[in-house]
Amino acid sequence: MAISKEIKTGIMVVSSIFIIIVGVYFLKGFNIFSSDKNYYCYFDNIEGLVPSATVQVKGYVIGAVKEVSLSNGNKVRVTIAVNRKIKIPTGTTAALFSPDLMSGKSLRLDLGNGPSNLEDKDTIQTKLELGLLAKVGAQLDPVMANAQLIMLHLDSILTNVQSILNPQTKQNIQSGMASLDVTMKNFAALSTKLNGESEQLTSMIRNANSITGNFAKNNENITKILGNLKNTTDQLSKSELDKTIKELQATLTETKTIMSKVNKGDGTLGLMINDKQLYNNLVTSLNALDKLIDDVNKHPSRYINIRLFGKAPKDNIAQ
Repeated sequence: MAISKEIKTGIMVVSSIFIIIVGVYFLKGFNIFSSDKNYYCYFDNIEGLVPSATVQVKGYVIGAVKEVSLSNGNKVRVTIAVNRKIKIPTGTTAALFSPDLMSGKSLRLDLGNGPSNLEDKDTIQTKLELGLLAKVGAQLDPVMANAQLIMLHLDSILTNVQSILNPQTKQNIQSGMASLDVTMKNFAALSTKLNGESEQLTSMIRNANSITGNFAKNNENITKILGNLKNTTDQLSKSELDKTIKELQATLTETKTIMSKVNKGDGTLGLMINDKQLYNNLVTSLNALDKLIDDVNKHPSRYINIRLFGKAPKDNIAQ
């Protein structure tokens, strides 16, 4: 029996449509030839979860989101299809999460420890979990608060610094920097000079080391000298030095007594020193004596009568 072209064309169109449908579901993650188990999850907000999103357990894909719809009670029912070979124990919870920043939402199952497994079309309990961006934002909130507080303190510090750094202060700072620059240059010059005289310094250090070495070598002799010096001082302390000092003190006391009597006019010396009339007479006598000596020098023949060959001196003749 021959098949007409129309039937062939119809078969080809139906086959193409079937292949397209199978391909679309395959791209969405569904296998229409497999017998997956369906489970329901109810959320207050699915945060952009779409059908064909993956269902994972510890990062391993076990199924996909089959359908998203609104249910009674203002909940969003998410129907997931999970491979029949995967056992879902009771106590398992479902949560929305973002695998990374670029991809959309996915569903993660945290397997429970119940004694039995969930059956087809059972409901899986859900839990609220912050997304990746929400977690990052929650961690950044205290950091941002601290940053704002730091910025406020920094602004206050800058305001205070600006108020302190008036033109006079700036000029003082510039003068201080200039003085510091001069000091550093002087220090560099001094360092250069010291480097040039390093040989002399080394020689001085060697000489000092030599002197200390000689002291160390002659330590015994120095000890003996100090011992002899101590013996000498001991002998001096034991000698009649104390007696001599006492006699000297007695002499000074007597001298002080004599000077006191002289000042008071007691005794001959005191009278001579304190009698003004005696002083005036003595001065008059000395002046007369000076005149007499001067006259003798000028006219000696007046006072000395010497004749030579029987002739009288001319001075006498003149008289």
